[in-house]
Amino acid sequence: RSHLNFIKHILGINRSVNNLMCRAELGRYPLHTEINYRIVNFYKHIKEMPKDSIVYQAYLMDNAAEGLNAIKTLRQHITNLKFITDPNILKTYPKHPSVN
Repeated sequence: RSHLNFIKHILGINRSVNNLMCRAELGRYPLHTEINYRIVNFYKHIKEMPKDSIVYQAYLMDNAAEGLNAIKTLRQHITNLKFITDPNILKTYPKHPSVN
């Protein structure tokens, strides 16, 4: 809500103007879309690291651990995203238009 109020203030428009129009004018996405995009890409980045890197080894150890851990939490969040229905989407997740 604060983000939208700020956008409308910058554009100098009334608060009753459609939110989607405001974001489109600035070429922005809702904040939750940006956050979910970064979560998916972070998970992809970890999985694509060199197999001998410390980060990838930590990923393997965390993945093998019992109970709740970071990798399982990441996977659960990605699974809960409504726009992801195919588990292979992590292999082909498109580059976000606002990221150069």
